[in-house]
Amino acid sequence: MSSRMSLKFELLSVCNFGCPDFQLPRFSLFFICINPKTMSFPLHKLPASAILQVLQLMDIYDQLTYSLCSKNTKKMVKSLGLRATTIQVHVQKKIGICINFDNSNYNFFWSSFEHGYYFPDEEFRIPWYIEAVAWNNVKKETEWKWYGANIGIREYLHHFIDVLQHTRIDDLNFNDELVNADIIVPVQKVLKGLQILELGLVNSITNEFSRSALESFHYYDEFYLERIPFERHEVGRMNKIFMKNLWWGLVSEPGKITIDQLLISNWVEIQLNITDLTEKDFNILLKLWIKGSSPRLTYFYATTFHLLDQKIILKGINCSQIPLDNEEVHIRKIDVHYQETTLAGGSRIKRFDGTTAVVVIDEAEFKIIVDI
Repeated sequence: MSSRMSLKFELLSVCNFGCPDFQLPRFSLFFICINPKTMSFPLHKLPASAILQVLQLMDIYDQLTYSLCSKNTKKMVKSLGLRATTIQVHVQKKIGICINFDNSNYNFFWSSFEHGYYFPDEEFRIPWYIEAVAWNNVKKETEWKWYGANIGIREYLHHFIDVLQHTRIDDLNFNDELVNADIIVPVQKVLKGLQILELGLVNSITNEFSRSALESFHYYDEFYLERIPFERHEVGRMNKIFMKNLWWGLVSEPGKITIDQLLISNWVEIQLNITDLTEKDFNILLKLWIKGSSPRLTYFYATTFHLLDQKIILKGINCSQIPLDNEEVHIRKIDVHYQETTLAGGSRIKRFDGTTAVVVIDEAEFKIIVDI
């Protein structure tokens, strides 16, 4: 028998009489079927050490499902030391909780909830059912639907946060035009006490919703915005975002972004997709960086509508050319992935304090990579 044999278990719900303090949905695990036609055995009659050995043979998705049975099963699964790569919350037609288990993002446990059951500025009510899907290498492995689970979205999320000892939400994103601002407070209550690593507002949501979300969520380390919800005369509101001490920020509609906003930015990494900034703007950015502007900046990336003229960008700047046969490569970590940039042909500049950076200009792309 394989050490990773497939174990299927049957969860039969039982009533929760006499246990008013029980917070999780109660199930009774009657048996684990190794082969339904030949044998079964009562798992919970085994010694604790034997139960743990059986749990270790389960797929991680079955381990997570089993942890929901009771407080004891939660404790046993937590003792296995399972770890998630990322935990994400997606707010769209349904609220999705995605738990990733490796760097490929191909193996994950996805749970979704209907979010129509709430009152504005109130907590979500317990959903009628929970849907869960396990994906393995882009293939749908298993699918569940639990009715009458008697567990709220907050309790469900925090259950896995505790089991996996993963104390943050790696990505909170809103990406459906039908989602309105009334849902923001219930989402905040679900996430209360958790660090938000990345806040994402995608193109499909309305400007009104984006404004409300930006005013409601103040603490995050990374940020991506596919459409700027502010008018040009509201430049001060976007300035406040640039002045946040963020590790990374991406704006996919940067036509409204000005060179002045870049110069006041406290972001460590800045990415602008399709900007209308000119070569003279990039020249100013480099000259002021050399004088000490944007001291936290380690990476800047922008694409433009036109081919860039390197001579204009580097005019008046003391720099040294990196030979084309140079094998120097910059490795940048993005979430759980890594991106390599060949520095051959780039230009190395130096800040007043001795810090160096490489400027890479490739057709319509402009990069500043600080040596750290």
